[in-house]
Formats: sequence, C-alpha cells, structure tokens
Amino acid sequence: MYKGVIFGLHHNQNLKIRFKVFLTIIAFAFLGAVQQLYQLFTTDFVLQATIQIFQKGAASFLILSSYSTIYYRFVTIKLIINRIKLDYENFSDEEELKIIKKYTKETKLYVCVVLGFFNLYIILVTSPSILNVFLYNFNFLDDGQLTLPLPVNDVTHAGLLFYSLFSYQIIMSFVLLSIGCLFYSLYLVIVQHACCQFRIIILKIRRPFNKNPKYMQNVLLFERPCEEFDWIVDIIKSYNNVTEFIDLINYFSKINYLIAVFFSMIFVIFDFIYIFQLLETLQYTRNTIEYGITVVGSILVLYLNFYVGQKLLDQSNAVLEELCKIPYYMLSIKTQKLLLFMITRCGKPSMLSIGGMFVSSHEVFAGVSGNKLF
Repeated sequence: MYKGVIFGLHHNQNLKIRFKVFLTIIAFAFLGAVQQLYQLFTTDFVLQATIQIFQKGAASFLILSSYSTIYYRFVTIKLIINRIKLDYENFSDEEELKIIKKYTKETKLYVCVVLGFFNLYIILVTSPSILNVFLYNFNFLDDGQLTLPLPVNDVTHAGLLFYSLFSYQIIMSFVLLSIGCLFYSLYLVIVQHACCQFRIIILKIRRPFNKNPKYMQNVLLFERPCEEFDWIVDIIKSYNNVTEFIDLINYFSKINYLIAVFFSMIFVIFDFIYIFQLLETLQYTRNTIEYGITVVGSILVLYLNFYVGQKLLDQSNAVLEELCKIPYYMLSIKTQKLLLFMITRCGKPSMLSIGGMFVSSHEVFAGVSGNKLF
C-alpha cells in the first residue's frame, strides 16, 4: 500500500498527484540514463566497463518500462485486482480453499525468488561503493580510491560532486529495486491466480461424479435436472471469467513482456561473454563470482516467467481434457448442447502472449535460449 502511494500507483490518489510522481521518477531516472550514455560514448572501449554500463542500463530500462506500463494501464490493473478480490469473496467450499492455499504457497515461493535476486543484484552493485565510502571516512582508504555504483569519468575523489552523485545513484538504485519488485511480484500473483481459477474449474467439473478421476463408474450425483443445468452453467461462467481475466493480463503486459524477454536475453549473453573472458585470464575472482550470481539470477527470473506461462497453458489444456472425460450420454439433451459448446470453446487454449507474437512456454524459452546462447 505504501509503495503504491510513493510511486503514484495507489487507487485513491489524485490523478494530478499520480502524474507528478510519475514524471518525477521518470525525470530522476532519465538523468542517470543520460549520464551513463555520456560515460559510454566518452570512454575508450573496455569490455568490462562497457558490459557493466550496458547491464545496468538494460536493467534500469526494463524496470522503467514496467513502471510506465503499470501507470498507463492503471485502470486495467484496478480491474484485475478487483476481479481477484471478487473471486476470493466467492470462495466458500473447503476443497476450493485447499487449492487456494496451495497456489498461495507457490506464489509466495516465486515472489521470494524474484525479491531475493533483485535485492542480491542491487547489493552487488551498490555494496562496493558503500564499503569504500565507509572505509574512507574511517581513514582506511586513501582519497582517489572512491568508486560510484555507476562510474563517472574522473569522479573518484571525495567532494561535493562525488557525494552528490553517490547519494543520487544509491537512491535511484533502491527506487528501481522497489519498482521492479512491485511489478514482477504483481505479475506472478495475477498469473498464479489465473492458474488457480482453472484448477477450481476442474474441481467443479469433477464434483458431480464419484471420486474416480477417470469417471469409470459414471455415477452422477444430480438428484434433479435443474442441478445438472446449474452445474454446467456455473462451469461456463467460471471459464468465461478466467478467460476474460487472462485477456486483461495480456492487454496489460504483452508488449512489456516482449521488451523484457528481448533485453533479458541480451543481458545474459553479455554476462556470459564477460565471465568467459575472466575465466580465460584467471583474474578478477570477485567480479567472476558477482557476474556468475547475476547470470544465474537473470536466467532463473526469466525462466520463472516462462514457467508460469507454461503452467497456465497446461491448466487450460487440463480443463479441456477433463471436459472430454464427462460421460456425455448420461446428461440431458440441454446439458449435452452446453457441454459441446464448452468443449469447442476450450479447444482454443488460454495463454500468456509475448508481444502478440509468441506464447510464454517452455518450448519458446528453450528455442530463444538455444538460439541466443549457442
């Protein structure tokens, strides 16, 4: 809640205040981007320095593009959150609550992984500079040996310029950290909620039958025809709700998803190049460890996005498989017609779109990774 207020993303904030906060953060980050571009074009090409600048610049661009997406799609975000609240209010069955608890536990694990690597990355970027300032103030380090998280030409001596840039870069690092954590955590939560909804639909399909998952006994539990009709209508409504929810997710994220995947893969490639160079020279052990952790974190966070996409696709296909197991000729004519309509509708699986061109899945991740890294 407090992060939403600080970054102009709280639903009760005035529109003018939200816009001012948005412009302030973008302008604040733009200064850092200009400084890094100047640094990149005014220094001699050195692989280590170039990769560091590109790596940090790409990470900043991804986070700011995510922030812009949240801001300009804020109405969609509100609709998604309201839909999640409404779904939770309608949960009453004990079996459904068990499914919710299971997916909530998984979501917490995924969010912890993302937050962990985001925080670890910021610590790796900022801790050397903070440590050097600390050592200098206690006379353990000479003047001229100070460093900035984002290096600037000839700014290594203590003074007003150094401490101004140091304060600016540290604050900007943690602002970007908070925005990145907010966006990717939110994204994982809403995708996991869609997976949970599909799982509940499967539970609803199975409910009228005996506990045999393959319906071998074909024993219906309906006592009256109206119960059978209400059952199939409830499934159709639930499926329509979750597909509309996924459409909102894709509307909110598909372009940003494409940008994120593109820059993340380039990000990983440059890190691998730098690590291979360090391993060949057997020098800079600390940097090798730092970039090794960064590469592992980048791949895991990127894979996690494709993993939840594959999971959503699997759950959508599982609904179709479950519908096909229903003993069709045991149902009334009216319910049979609705069931056929439902099976036809489920023949088009729900999925996460990457820019409207790719499907978020293991297959796409393997293809992109193979082409990029090999």
